[in-house]
Formats: sequence, C-alpha cells, structure tokens
Amino acid sequence: MVLALTLVGLALQLAGAAVTGWGARLIWRQAATGGERLLDPAVDTASQSWQRLTDPVLRWIGRPRSRSVQIGTATSIETAGSIRPMKSYRPLATDLSIPDAIAELDHRTQAIIAEVSRVNSQLLDGLDDQGRRYDDLSQVFDRYVAEQGEHARQRDRRGIRFEAAGLALVTIGAIAQALGQAAAS
Repeated sequence: MVLALTLVGLALQLAGAAVTGWGARLIWRQAATGGERLLDPAVDTASQSWQRLTDPVLRWIGRPRSRSVQIGTATSIETAGSIRPMKSYRPLATDLSIPDAIAELDHRTQAIIAEVSRVNSQLLDGLDDQGRRYDDLSQVFDRYVAEQGEHARQRDRRGIRFEAAGLALVTIGAIAQALGQAAAS
C-alpha cells in the first residue's frame, strides 16, 4: 500500500508537471514574438558562461575564439502618383486689336480655369476612391484583429486551464506521496 501510494503520487506529480509545461507552452506560443523561444534566456546565460570558461583556455592554447558576422539589407519601394495640368499657348499675335486680344486672353483664361477644374475633379474622384478603399481595408483589418484577439484569448484560457490542471495533479500527487510516507512510518 505504501509503495503504491508513493508510486501513484510520483506518477501524478510527473503527469502534473507535463500538463503544466504543456499549458505554459500554449501561452508562450501566443505571447512570444518572432523566433523567440521559452528557454532563450537560460540558453544565452549558459552560452555566455561557457564562453567565459573556455576563452582563457583557448587563448592559452593559442586558438582565438571564432567570431561571426551577420549582414542584412532592407529595401523599400515608394510610389506616388500626381496629376499636372499642362496648358500652353503661343504668344498673342501682334496685329490683333485690343478687343480681339482681350477676347483671346479671356478665352485662354476660361480654358485654363476649365483645365484646373477638370484636374481638381479628377483629384477629388481619386481621393474618394482612396477613401472607399481605405474604409474597406480598415473594416477587413478590424475584423481580422478581432478574430485574432478572440483566438488569442481562447488559447490563453486553454493554456491556463492546462496549467491549473497540472498544478492540481502535482498537488494531489504530493499529498498521495506524503500519505504513503506517513503510512510507512
């Protein structure tokens, strides 16, 4: 009986530790960014300690520590569109009378105003199109963020439940093991 309680307690503790580790892994996968791993700080500390221990030995035997160099590049491409109104006229003929010259200047001014109005209309239409596209993309992005947030909450809850169940198993195993020890004495 004593041995059975001790073994059951040990098995429950091991199972609890495994379940707790699984829950921590689920939460870590949600919280970590990029290539970050759960044990990186411990691995980095061990690596630095190992280097501190081996550097003097390597220098003593004449082998320098190897060094590595990483090179990266980043590129970006930006584009911008623009509309330029272009309207040009030849100089006024010198043989025009003053009323004809004024009429020609008025005609040219009206043509320039019409061109500016056309370009302004195109720009406003383009801005309206951009605004509609932005609103559509904004709605899609908002839905995506909401879905991802809900997914993250569900994964976190699942991980915390695993951790709680693992802790319960470890506790029950410790109690069973303690009962086995108490019964043995």
